[in-house]
Amino acid sequence: MRPGLVRFILALLVVISHFSSFFMLGKYAVCGFFILSGYWISLMYDKKYSLKENKITVFYISRLWRIFPMFYFFSIVGVIVTLQFYPDFPSIIMSLDFWPKLSAFSSNLFILGNAFPKHRILGPSWSLEVEILFYLLFPFVALLIKKNKLNVILLTILFFCITVFIILNYKTQFEYNGLPYIFLFLFGVLAYNYKLIFPKKLEVFSAAVFILILLFNYTLSSLHHALMEDGAYFNFITLLLVIFSIPTLINSVYIKTTPKDKILGDLSFIVYLCHWVWIEAYYVLILDHPSSIVKFGYAVAIFIITAITSYLAYIYLDRPIEKKRHAWVNSRKNIIAKT
Repeated sequence: MRPGLVRFILALLVVISHFSSFFMLGKYAVCGFFILSGYWISLMYDKKYSLKENKITVFYISRLWRIFPMFYFFSIVGVIVTLQFYPDFPSIIMSLDFWPKLSAFSSNLFILGNAFPKHRILGPSWSLEVEILFYLLFPFVALLIKKNKLNVILLTILFFCITVFIILNYKTQFEYNGLPYIFLFLFGVLAYNYKLIFPKKLEVFSAAVFILILLFNYTLSSLHHALMEDGAYFNFITLLLVIFSIPTLINSVYIKTTPKDKILGDLSFIVYLCHWVWIEAYYVLILDHPSSIVKFGYAVAIFIITAITSYLAYIYLDRPIEKKRHAWVNSRKNIIAKT
């Protein structure tokens, strides 16, 4: 699959998982995004940012420029929609104790501080905080890569062990702590720097194991119950799915993209943020409608609204903003090679 299509499918998995508690692949999809982010950030830093004077400053400004405009846009839309269905939301925020209130303002204004998730306007913003954490660490990682790639291999192993430790010792979903996800970014970094390509047979085998894991956990009631009720088991299965999808994710980056595929890739970020704006409305609408047919009808309507809103936001906001961001980066002064 082409890289843009892969990212778009991951975004759709997140959307679907938020519509159904039965379908729990949202966390897996986000982890897949993190791996691909590590790869693409490494490529862009190597080919673009590292050639600029004040490269770290240019890198930070460019990456935050990519995230915050659309985050603020959908946050504003989210506030408008939330107030229609939860008019008491502002008074609830103001009645919080100091630290939860601070977290609510910080997470909604600056993305940072997602320890109290129910007070976020945009639910998926927790992953943007993890992404920003990786951006902050990346210049240091790039320096380690330049000195010795083995350093980053060891760092990846260290953070992988931290992830396993958290899974084994904490019984809740590791959602709001950036530590368990760092090894995913680092693996993407290593994949770029080692030009990692998996053999086709290994990719097919890994995909087959991935499907088997899904089949067992979604057809056997005991396993599916554990998946839904046991946070540690959920995290373990998510980690397995991530590991066995790595060959497919990494190999996709070497497939040549097309203009349409690039649009799908760009839309993945917009859809990821946009769908949450309407999710709140969906859950309010289905409260008094236990019928599955009615729920399905509302879900289809929300899907259509999400698709239309995402496309309009992409055409009239995201694409013009991205053109300005790329133009700004390209206008930054390049390092003059010594002769």
